[in-house]
Amino acid sequence: MKISRIATTSRPRLVAEEIAGQILSGSISVLDQLPPERELAEQFGISRNAVREAVKILQARGLVEIRQGRGTIVTGDPSFPVRQAFSDVMNGEKHAERKLLEMRIGLETVVAEIAPVRATSANIMKLRQNVSEFEASLDDIERCAELDIVFHRLIAESSQNRLFALMLAPLGEMLLEQRRRSLERLDRRSICANHRAVVDAIEVRDAPLASQRMRRHLETAYREMLDAAC
Repeated sequence: MKISRIATTSRPRLVAEEIAGQILSGSISVLDQLPPERELAEQFGISRNAVREAVKILQARGLVEIRQGRGTIVTGDPSFPVRQAFSDVMNGEKHAERKLLEMRIGLETVVAEIAPVRATSANIMKLRQNVSEFEASLDDIERCAELDIVFHRLIAESSQNRLFALMLAPLGEMLLEQRRRSLERLDRRSICANHRAVVDAIEVRDAPLASQRMRRHLETAYREMLDAAC
């Protein structure tokens, strides 16, 4: 693990930012173990107390976990604080699932409009694979729910805007249970067809069509949620 020495300051936040930058750039991989406290202190030219404070900052950002007997492990999940903030805000909120889905409709129609312009061939291939796997798993509600969440994450990644992925990842996870319930009642083959239609529009670089199809797809889920609540 290569770390630039910070010679002019021992402030924990700057150390945390240095390590975070390497995690987010991929220089330090997910599931890697950070060097021991003593080694980090030597590499950065700081005190071990400062290292501890830096690790606490990284932990609060969801980038590392301290595991008993294993040390500090890189998790690389910057969405953790966002997920926690959503969870705190929505805790006890009336019609929480409905409000989360309303937010998704607003965000994801924009994401779906950007994705056709920026999606790479690799992005489109992953989306195609996801749709194919969904179609092959129609009898497995649990697997379909997971693939549905992944589908929307892949659309966000196709926008090449990491802020969208950061916002949408927690929303998808928080709505996972609602999606399981919906998939028990809805025509999963129709949902698969909706996913394929969005990917088709992305592949031909038709931004308005992709956005329109995504809105239609999410609004169907929204109406189904309202009907189920009646």
